[in-house]
Amino acid sequence: MTNAIFTTKDLVLARGGRRLCDPLSLRVNSGEIVIIKGPNGSGKTTLLRVLAGLTEAHSGQIAWQEDVEEAGEKAIFAGHNDAIKRALTLREDLQFWVRWRGGDSSGISNVIAQLDAESFADRPGAKLSAGQRRRWALARLILADRPLWLLDEPAAPLDTDGRVRLAHIVRQHVASGGAVIAATHEPLDWPVTATWQMTPPTPQARSNPAASTPSIATDLFEGVGSAS
Repeated sequence: MTNAIFTTKDLVLARGGRRLCDPLSLRVNSGEIVIIKGPNGSGKTTLLRVLAGLTEAHSGQIAWQEDVEEAGEKAIFAGHNDAIKRALTLREDLQFWVRWRGGDSSGISNVIAQLDAESFADRPGAKLSAGQRRRWALARLILADRPLWLLDEPAAPLDTDGRVRLAHIVRQHVASGGAVIAATHEPLDWPVTATWQMTPPTPQARSNPAASTPSIATDLFEGVGSAS
């Protein structure tokens, strides 16, 4: 039986007092890759941030596997801003990152090699390109040891080789029992399990986040999705 990493029930996303989408009843299992599609402003990034515990939903419920109380115990978010320290090198940052999370730094060199980042691993962040900074952020994902990766436009600044390596680490992650949710406008060469299409609410519901609207659990999925 497939393990659910999390489920949501009637999750309502809002920003500035305006509802972004219809209520979401979702489920993500270990080993799955889910792509979020939708127009700008439809709530893709907000949904990722809510699942990461960085933003509160307006209403609804999120239930984590094994009754985990904090999203940070299960999920890690990588957004548009790679959040690097411009004065630190990649190697210095990853050493700090691992120590801060209480992990083992012995795997840092292997991760740097996996992302073909040896040539700039000892260069300050201020001197790196956007694609190199994104590989830096991907290294953190691997070292974080969290089952759920929440990715916002993960391939945007990467060149062809970078996208191939991204696809490889995503496949490795789900093969080991993890899961990935990615918001993207671009096609990704990944073995996608399901696509979630974010649907804007009616004008009346948009202006009233508390309004009652049927959940779109089954309508949200295309392909082999899982609905609660």
